[in-house]
Amino acid sequence: MAFDWIFTLLKAQIGNHPKEFTKTVKTKECPSCAMEVDDKAKVCPICQFEFPKRSPWITWMAIFLVILWLLSYIL
Repeated sequence: MAFDWIFTLLKAQIGNHPKEFTKTVKTKECPSCAMEVDDKAKVCPICQFEFPKRSPWITWMAIFLVILWLLSYIL
């Protein structure tokens, strides 16, 4: 407990960093090895897992089908 003042000082210094030092990087989790990798990575650098490519038309088709299903359920 003699070093509590050091931890208090460090917490104060960490909180005063400019925003350029606290940039957040978007990450995603590898389903194979559970490591956090860059969101734009196509291959995991640890286990070489290849992330599947998602086509935008598949996403829009899924949204369309959900809306169509909801409309048919309501009407």
